[in-house]
Amino acid sequence: LSGAKPLVISNGQSGVFSDQTLRSYADALKKTSGGIALYCDLQLSKDGQPICRTQIGLEATTNIGDIFPGANSTYIVNGEPINGYFAVDFTSIQLSNVTARQGPLSRPATFDGDPLASPDMVAGLLASYTNTTGLPGLLWLNVEYCKFYDDRKINMTSYVLSTLRNLSPDYISTPELGLLRTLRSRASSRSRTKIVLKVNDLTDPEPTTNQTYAALLANLTNIRTLTSGILVSKSLIRTFNPTTLLLENPTTIVQDAHRARLEVHAFGFANDQYPNSYNYSFDPIREILYFIDDPSFAVDGVSSDFPTTASLAIGNNSVSAIYFMNVITHNGGDSGNYPGSTRLAYSSAIGKGADYIDCIVQMTKDGVAICTQSPDLLLNTDVSATPLLSRTKTYESLQDAPGIFTFDFTWDEIKSLKAKIYNPESAIVRNKANDGTQSLLTLSDFLNITKDSPNVGVYLVLQRAYLLNGTFGIDTVAAVSAALRQAGFTNTSNVVIQSEDATVLRALRNLVSAELIYSVPGNKTLTDAVLEEIKQFASGVAVPRSLVSPTADSFLTVPTDVVERVHNHSLSVVVVYFRNPFTTIPFDFLADPTLELNTYVQFYDIDGIVTDFPETAKSYLTNRCVSRGSSSSSPIPLILPGDLGLAPPPAGAPFPALDVAEPPLPSLAQPPAPAPSSTRSSSTGTLPGLQLVTACLVASFLGRHLL
Repeated sequence: LSGAKPLVISNGQSGVFSDQTLRSYADALKKTSGGIALYCDLQLSKDGQPICRTQIGLEATTNIGDIFPGANSTYIVNGEPINGYFAVDFTSIQLSNVTARQGPLSRPATFDGDPLASPDMVAGLLASYTNTTGLPGLLWLNVEYCKFYDDRKINMTSYVLSTLRNLSPDYISTPELGLLRTLRSRASSRSRTKIVLKVNDLTDPEPTTNQTYAALLANLTNIRTLTSGILVSKSLIRTFNPTTLLLENPTTIVQDAHRARLEVHAFGFANDQYPNSYNYSFDPIREILYFIDDPSFAVDGVSSDFPTTASLAIGNNSVSAIYFMNVITHNGGDSGNYPGSTRLAYSSAIGKGADYIDCIVQMTKDGVAICTQSPDLLLNTDVSATPLLSRTKTYESLQDAPGIFTFDFTWDEIKSLKAKIYNPESAIVRNKANDGTQSLLTLSDFLNITKDSPNVGVYLVLQRAYLLNGTFGIDTVAAVSAALRQAGFTNTSNVVIQSEDATVLRALRNLVSAELIYSVPGNKTLTDAVLEEIKQFASGVAVPRSLVSPTADSFLTVPTDVVERVHNHSLSVVVVYFRNPFTTIPFDFLADPTLELNTYVQFYDIDGIVTDFPETAKSYLTNRCVSRGSSSSSPIPLILPGDLGLAPPPAGAPFPALDVAEPPLPSLAQPPAPAPSSTRSSSTGTLPGLQLVTACLVASFLGRHLL
């Protein structure tokens, strides 16, 4: 409304710590930039002393039931009977023995046990913050149950009025018109406190008038006579279809309120909220941008359990990338949002700025190279709904479970299958709307897609090529080499091939012009000797996140020096795999994939990432908050082990040393014919012969690392 940037409002860093405690508030102040309003839900004890707690029933967010077993009561609150533990039944001395605990079960209970805070404590914390940083620290009191307390002779109204005089909070919100009128009449004309109407649900009756909030908001001009703004659930601004989880058109509540000169603050944001709209791609920054960067409106404040994310979203003005890191797709393009290895997923990834799009190469019985995540078609195709289901087999060398494997079928037998989105997170369901709409692609199809997009590179992943060669007589190396020649990729630096087989990479080194990446297993140690050996056949390594930044119980442990040591051997480092859903992210990163990316880029200085969600990575790299250098130079906080106050556990026993010695590939018959393509190749003339690569493949990733 004012043209200023939106306000960050928070219960503290309550996605990790117990909400509305001093530790939670302090972490929120530490990890946001540009000022923040700390939000205190005011409750009063039996003797009229204040505490900050998010619910009128204390049992969900404190240990009060353990301290006073059986002391619960039933009260009528806003017309509804509620059984629980209420502050009005306990003195302040009794409540001093009660400690806070985390509410949602998806959040860590590690930090339970902090004392309850009061508004005076929060005000003192804010004063210290402002004196130290020079940034504004604001106090927001929310008074949810004024009538409930007043009816029990515990005068909430009197306390709020005294707080208005003594603490001078920056904001006071309440859903009760009676308190709004009192505050408006008693507030000094010089008072800086903004009075705000809170609306939880449009169908709820307002306690003092019994009108629904929908009826009240129909006359915003009248609301403006009492308040300077409204605090509403984000669902009153934007909602999504409960079946498809896709956003519906936003309401006009923000525009209507702004026309009445009312600010609009939105609450209900949480990085670990599920289900949420698929439009956000499991990226909490992207969600907030829908509320502050819409072409037709922007809210005035955002209340989040993860205030760091809200702060980053508000500072997320895109610029040209000042820090370059290769963003490589995983499982075939934009696979976090669409069925992987399909035209739809590749087109989306290219449009979102991916530097490389990947094809995980699998082989058919007749030697056709195709792009799909796994040789087992049960994982991401509709094969289970076809007659091919009767041809399941078990190959213990591949997996324990029975499957339907590409190499047991000719291309003609499986080319009519349709792709499905893959769900690697058991508790999170990705968008299935496009399941069954996309066909499988051959490697030749994939290469032709990349030729139409000159700014995107080719990233081929050869899975189990050594095993297929030796056990099944299928020559992946020959098939890939032939497909690259057919598509005209004979003298280019824009092709990368990754494999877990050293022998395969040694063979490819003499057959193709490509950068070669060795895939390191997560349970091995990279010694200096083995890194020197890898240099003989590859220009870089792909390592899992766990080898770079190990975790225990979803918390970061002692960081490793893997990236530094690999760089010391002039090898590039690609880290795999990054995903947006909060269940895949260590607690230290506050359920925010951008914070995780920032640590890998700024602290570990990696050269590339492989991700299911390329848009999140590209948005991070073009965020104006990103700057190269120390954490003090970047408004994005650098999250490191121990940042939450936990001492990292001692390092475990080292993994056994990696051994890259492998027997040579068996000699096979003539290489298979190039894979058929459903699109015409743009190359013409006679295909060149095999290219012998003699130059040392020093990491071109490193050469492109910094702009």
